[in-house]
Amino acid sequence: MPMEDMGGAKAGPDDLKAMRPHSKPNMPSPFGRLLDRSSYADLMIIASATLLVSSTYFWLAPQGQGALVEGRAPTFPEAVYLSIVTFTSLGYGDVLPVGFGRVVAVLDVACGLLLTAVLIGKVASERQASLLLLLHTSDTQRRISAFAKELTNISGALSDQPESEVTIKVNGAELDSLRTLIQAIGNYMSFNGFQAGIVEFGNFSTLSALYNELDIAFDVCLRIVLRSGENSDTVVMARGVSCCTRIFVLVRLMNRLHRSAAMKSSLFGTLLISLRLKKPASLTLAEAAAKSKSELLFQSMAIGLGRAEAWKARGYHSLQLERVLAEMPNGPKDGWGNQVHKPIAAKLGVSNSVASKCIAKLLELGRLPK
Repeated sequence: MPMEDMGGAKAGPDDLKAMRPHSKPNMPSPFGRLLDRSSYADLMIIASATLLVSSTYFWLAPQGQGALVEGRAPTFPEAVYLSIVTFTSLGYGDVLPVGFGRVVAVLDVACGLLLTAVLIGKVASERQASLLLLLHTSDTQRRISAFAKELTNISGALSDQPESEVTIKVNGAELDSLRTLIQAIGNYMSFNGFQAGIVEFGNFSTLSALYNELDIAFDVCLRIVLRSGENSDTVVMARGVSCCTRIFVLVRLMNRLHRSAAMKSSLFGTLLISLRLKKPASLTLAEAAAKSKSELLFQSMAIGLGRAEAWKARGYHSLQLERVLAEMPNGPKDGWGNQVHKPIAAKLGVSNSVASKCIAKLLELGRLPK
C-alpha cells in the first residue's frame, strides 16, 4: 500500500499497520483460514490431483524407483490401486513402493490424512458453524449500529456550534472523543475484517449506515479545519486534521476489505478469478451498495484530506502564527533586516503574503519582538 494516496492524502506507518491482518495466538492461523475457505469440491480436486500425480509416478518411474508387483513394474490400474490404498492408509502390501517411490508413498499418506481430517471436521462442524455465524453476525450488527449512534451524537454536538464560534470556541473535547471513537471503530473493523470476515456476510446495510455517519463526521471536521483562522485554537485545528486522517484511514481499510471480499471464493474459484478465467460472484444489492459507498467515500475523503493538510501547511491561521513565531529572529525589530518574511516563507513553504500577515498579527498581539 503506498504511503500517499489520491488527492495528496498521506498516512504514516502506524496508520498502515491497520491494513494488515492481525496475528493472534488463539485465533485461526492463515493456514487455518485457508482450510476454512476450502469447499468440498476443493477437497475433491486436491485429492484427485494427488492420486493422479502419484499414480502416474508409480507407473512411469524408472526401474527400482517406483513400485513392484510380483517383481515387476505396475500397470497404470495397479499404480492407481497403490495410490488409493496408500492415500487411505490401508496399505495392503501386495504392491510395494521402492526407492524414491517410498517418498511418494509417504506424501500420499500425509495428504490423505490431512484431507480426511479436514473433510470430517467440515462435515461435523457445519451446523455448529452456521449457528455461530448467525450469532456473530447479530452481534457485529449491534456493535456497528452502536458505533454509528455514537458518531451521530458527537457530529451533532460539533455541528451545533454557532458558525461564529466554530474557529474559536468549538469543543476540543468533542474532537478528542471523536478521535478516540474512530480509533476504536478502526481496531474493531480491522480485527473482525481479517479474523471473522465482517464484510463478507450479512452486515452490509449496517455498514452503509456507518459509512453515512463517517461521511458526516469527516465533513464536520473538515469544515472546522478549513474555517480555522487567526483566532482559532491550535489544539482544535490539530485535532480536526487528526480526526480527518483517522476517518480516511478507516474508510481506506474498509474499501480494501470490500474489494478483497468480492474476490473471495473457494480455493480453486479464487485461483480462477485471479487468472481471469472466472468472473467473481454477483454481489447482492446491499453488498454492492456498501462496497460502492466505501469507494466513493475513499475518493472524496482523499481529496478532502488533501485540502485539510494543504490548509494546515500553507494557510493563514493560528497554527501558522506559531510556526512563523518559532522562525522569527530574536531581538528588536530594527535588527530583523528588510523583508524578513521572505526567507521564513520559503522555509515553511507558505506564500510571502501569509508570512507577512502572520508577522503583522504577532506584532499586533505583542508577541513580537521576542
